[in-house]
Amino acid sequence: MTKESLNELLRLQTKLYPEFPPQPRPPATEVQITDLERKLGFALSPSYREFLKIHNGWENFGVFILFGTEDFFSDWTKSRIASFKEVDAGGPFEKGAIPFSMSDEASHFWAFDPKIRSSSGELDVVKWDHGQEEYRLHSLTEFFEKELTIQRHRASRYDEDEE
Repeated sequence: MTKESLNELLRLQTKLYPEFPPQPRPPATEVQITDLERKLGFALSPSYREFLKIHNGWENFGVFILFGTEDFFSDWTKSRIASFKEVDAGGPFEKGAIPFSMSDEASHFWAFDPKIRSSSGELDVVKWDHGQEEYRLHSLTEFFEKELTIQRHRASRYDEDEE
């Protein structure tokens, strides 16, 4: 993941979702990042640390929020987790999922799996839908690469429709 690929995602989302203009936040400080690690009780993955140093969260990532350092323990996040737990007892949170992207509108979310860490320090990223693991990626970088591929495809169809 690079700043250039995040900027491309920003351009594509601005084009594709004008009703939800993307709102990436300013960078996090090292103090904010280490404070989050202390509160979570584990080291963040290198790719998530890199993202936070570029954007301390991203509102309107489509209809989602990509969490910044202050989002993990917000009242909104706690209420979303409680809603998912009501529907999916015994689901992802009991398996240790740490969400990093959620929405008011969607039945799915993305979470880190802190039990699976690569030798480079990356955490697996899991898409959970209706309490079931839909798919698993091996880093936040893979998550952004997948999103970029999806958005490029949508933009090419959008461009065809405009012609």
